Amino acid sequence: MKTFSSINHYSKKRGKSFLQKEAEFMRDMDELSDIFCSDDQQRRQLEKQHLLRMTDKDFEFYSDQK
Repeated sequence: MKTFSSINHYSKKRGKSFLQKEAEFMRDMDELSDIFCSDDQQRRQLEKQHLLRMTDKDFEFYSDQK
């Protein structure tokens, strides 16, 4: 939250330091909000264990949520 506050506060300056912090923040947000299991082997094992198969719509949903 502190990072967001500093980025929000200095957004008008838009210097090199700001752009670097902004890019880092956005990268961190992408990692935080990525709920998709990218490990194919683990995902297949979980599908088999829970008897649920991911469809194309499921893949689209996770992509949209990111």
